[in-house]
Amino acid sequence: MKHTLLLFIVCVSAFSLQAQSLSFEYVDTDGTIVFENDYSVGQDIVIKGTVTNETNEDIQVEWRREIRHIFADGSNEWQTAVCDINLCYFPHVSTEDFLLPANSSGNLDAHVYPRGVDGDSAVVFIHLLNLNTGDTLLTAEYYFYQDMSLSNEQPSVTPQTIVFPNPAASFFHVKSDEMISSVEVFDILGKPVAEKQANSTEVQINISHLNRGMYFVRIYGEEGKVIRTQRLRKDML
Repeated sequence: MKHTLLLFIVCVSAFSLQAQSLSFEYVDTDGTIVFENDYSVGQDIVIKGTVTNETNEDIQVEWRREIRHIFADGSNEWQTAVCDINLCYFPHVSTEDFLLPANSSGNLDAHVYPRGVDGDSAVVFIHLLNLNTGDTLLTAEYYFYQDMSLSNEQPSVTPQTIVFPNPAASFFHVKSDEMISSVEVFDILGKPVAEKQANSTEVQINISHLNRGMYFVRIYGEEGKVIRTQRLRKDML
């Protein structure tokens, strides 16, 4: 029994050390970006990150890109690519490996190329594995959203529209200087999860049925014009 318990403790300790061998943090964002589509072919939207080897040994790391969602409409589609400590790769490259020396850091960035296409969002996961053991060390998540409230012709005075409280638990409010016709809530994959018709300058939306996490609120004005797209964090009571 003692030998079995000792073996169990050793295995758990080894797993803990393995799980803590790499760390990841975003640079300049929290892993989510809302961007203005300038409709140019060469537009490049990037979320930067840094991966750190916290051990005293070199680690041969393999990354695998998983495209959880990306806008596509027939042949018109966005593309995504990865930059690691060695290179920036073409969109067709979905896995590569690199050596991360002991107690050192390197970049791990995700790029989205809208390619002049009017879309909505992209969600990219990058899984990091130990190339020698095949163990998954961590997963970095990148969320890209086109701001649908922006257009090529901006009004000289932008009406103020606010979403509060944020984070929210059961309800949130939208208040605007102009008439709100409706409000939609989307999950991180762009799926509608809540909607409220308004025809008012202030509206309350019930989100008590939603799971904790990140959502996006799209606010519509008269004639279906998008007034604002706002990120919202749902907390539990």
